[in-house]
Amino acid sequence: MQPGTLISPHIRLEEILGRGSSGVVWLASNVAIGGTLAVKVLGAAHEGAVDTVRREASIIGRIQSPHMLARERA
Repeated sequence: MQPGTLISPHIRLEEILGRGSSGVVWLASNVAIGGTLAVKVLGAAHEGAVDTVRREASIIGRIQSPHMLARERA
């Protein structure tokens, strides 16, 4: 993937924010309503990768802070 790629009708990847063992985190924009968000794109799946990402999403979803992004599902 590269900057400018539409990963859904309304989400466009802008730039890479970081890389980790399970994938790449992108800065993305919502082209339909505006605003920015972070999107984690999974790389080559290894055993347990999907479960790890689901646990991360569950934990992130429980954090209540003005410094955290809301979790969204594309």
